Amino acid sequence: GTILQILLISQFFTIANSTAGQIAYGIDKHKTVATWAAIEAIFNLALSLVLVKTMGLYGVAWGTSLSQMAIHLVFWPHYVKKHLGVPVVTYLWQGWGRITVCSIPFALASVAADRYWQPSSIATFFIQVAAVLPVYVLSVFVFFRVEAVTLIQEWRQSRLAKAQVASQSA
Repeated sequence: GTILQILLISQFFTIANSTAGQIAYGIDKHKTVATWAAIEAIFNLALSLVLVKTMGLYGVAWGTSLSQMAIHLVFWPHYVKKHLGVPVVTYLWQGWGRITVCSIPFALASVAADRYWQPSSIATFFIQVAAVLPVYVLSVFVFFRVEAVTLIQEWRQSRLAKAQVASQSA
């Protein structure tokens, strides 16, 4: 479990940059992305080999997480700035900051639910998740209010347009 928790740290950074990676492929920048992926792999191997001697498997997990974190914090924000013109601070805030802050109330609610309401079965666990999930939905709506309202308006307009097309063809 501890190894997975250490590896989860790297996923925080990897997931935030997955969209940037897809954009890089879309604008035909495979070579740079592949080069940095190779650099990350070499850094991961070297760091894991150093840390395994003192920390065992935890060291390998830390080597993986730290190498991914370094590449995703150093390479990707500057790469996005260079090729898409998005300032580094804007990229970091929009890619990681807002969603992290948005997730804090849900994390706190989850910790409280886990501490004071231990599930005794898988069904109870899913009920617990269902009870806490609205906290996240509310947080997303508060932190991404403008985007949420825009999406709802676009959805309504598309439904209205489809209804008009259907009524004209009937």
